Amino acid sequence: MANIANADPNALVILSAIISSIISNSRDPDELETIANFLTAVADLINLRVGQLSHQEDAKKMKQQITDLENQLCELKKKYY
Repeated sequence: MANIANADPNALVILSAIISSIISNSRDPDELETIANFLTAVADLINLRVGQLSHQEDAKKMKQQITDLENQLCELKKKYY
C-alpha cells in the first residue's frame, strides 16, 4: 500500500474505477467491510500524496479522487451498515 502514496495520479484513477466496480458487484458484507477499510486506507495515502505533489493540476486530480473515494465509502456504508 505504501506504493500508492508514490503512484502516478492516472494509476490512482484506474484504481478508483476498479474499486468502484468491485463495490457495485459485491454483496458479501464481510467483503464489503474489507473494501471499506481498504478505501479508507487508500484515501489516507492519497491525502499524503497530495501533500507531495508540486503540480497544481495533479493536486486537483488527486483531491477529486479523495472526494470520489469518500463518496463511495459513504454509499457503501449506507447500503450495508
